Amino acid sequence: AWQAMLASCARSEPSFVTSCVTIATKRHILKSASDIHSDSQCEKYRDTMRLRLVFFLCRWFAPLILIGLMASTQAQSINDKVQIRLENLWENAAPLNLSAQNVPLPLWQLDLAQSSVDSVNILVTDKEDNKSLFIGANEKGPGQFVPLPALATIPSYSLRLFTGLAGQIWVEGTHNYRSRAGTLGSMLSDAYLVEFDSSGKVVWEHNFGGRSTKTIHDLAAFPDGDVIVVGSSNDEQWLARVSADSHIVWERTIGLRYAAAVALSGDKIVVAGFDAEGEGIWHFSVAGEPLDKQVIEQANGETRAPVFMRLFVGKSNDELYVFWSGGHNGDQSPRARSLKLAKLNQGRLVWRKELSQATLEGLEPVGPHPDRKSGFCFPLITGVLANGDPLIVCPAVSGAVISRINSTTGDMKQVTALSPQTSSCLRSWPKLIIPRPDQRIWLFGTGGCTWLDQVSLPN
Repeated sequence: AWQAMLASCARSEPSFVTSCVTIATKRHILKSASDIHSDSQCEKYRDTMRLRLVFFLCRWFAPLILIGLMASTQAQSINDKVQIRLENLWENAAPLNLSAQNVPLPLWQLDLAQSSVDSVNILVTDKEDNKSLFIGANEKGPGQFVPLPALATIPSYSLRLFTGLAGQIWVEGTHNYRSRAGTLGSMLSDAYLVEFDSSGKVVWEHNFGGRSTKTIHDLAAFPDGDVIVVGSSNDEQWLARVSADSHIVWERTIGLRYAAAVALSGDKIVVAGFDAEGEGIWHFSVAGEPLDKQVIEQANGETRAPVFMRLFVGKSNDELYVFWSGGHNGDQSPRARSLKLAKLNQGRLVWRKELSQATLEGLEPVGPHPDRKSGFCFPLITGVLANGDPLIVCPAVSGAVISRINSTTGDMKQVTALSPQTSSCLRSWPKLIIPRPDQRIWLFGTGGCTWLDQVSLPN
């Protein structure tokens, strides 16, 4: 193979080889004239040096050129050959109950949003820490703007928003911080959960208090309006079912080091987290009794709590997708956080993938101007299409890089969704994806303005 490449280089670049040999002669790489006794010896020596130089160039530079061509081809396949344009549905529009001049923009510090089947709810706060909701944003506009005075005493950094399929709205947080009696520097706090109706009025609220530090990490809703919450209580993880009228049906600690996410899969409760064995999922009955667990990734000496974890149910109750992210080799810097994704079916691991930050960001800048790379896709924007394909969106100044994972094989396809060509406002990055029917997705963003785009993904 090297002989064939050598011959090819010699045929294709004879002038380049001659120039190199001339330079070598001037630098006394060739023997001096006093050591060469005939023209034939000189020519033979020059031929030998030519061949050695060509061999050296082909051996060391040809692989680098080939690698460069392969990387360039791959970059083009991701960014240049698979580009789609986002369609703007609306931007910088006033909610229906506010005049355009009274829209509180720029307002966003939380950028928390949850989607139901056909709309989006967005939780926001202003510089005075006044919390509000945009309720029912969809392709027609941003919906209703509703102040939430009930959250006045809940710190913004602790809030999370959840939306039920029937339009219910839940917000959880942590409050009532206080010192533990008889100790110095030890604090207690209560977990807080509230349900709002579509007008922003409180339906019920509940404090998870006591002599402990309690937080809620995630929530899932039953069809009858009951909710399951998972969180931590001191150094233990806990699971609770709360009725539609705010009463605790049951509450218990569970044997995990960290319980990050919860979902309902048929008649089972599924919790994603990790214990001494590693990351995995745990199944519980609707009464909270432990059933079984499946380890997704074995623990090692450097395992730490995931900095990000999401759990989705696929196109059937048997299909589960777990997204999680953590540091490599003890490195918790944003650049080191790869994204891991696993599919499980009937409690068994089907496939597992690990995607680097560079892969999620795309290989090359796109659009007419170079992107200012964020350095990391975090917090990650994840979701699942109606057909079960997982989605990961990495924001970019020119739009977004959308990675679509084949639910059957785990193979990935990537497209660049460019921002609309015309825009009336200075946009920030997208904050939420809402999968729609027939492979469409909405991308919702806030920042300098509020906007909703739509894109149809290629097969």
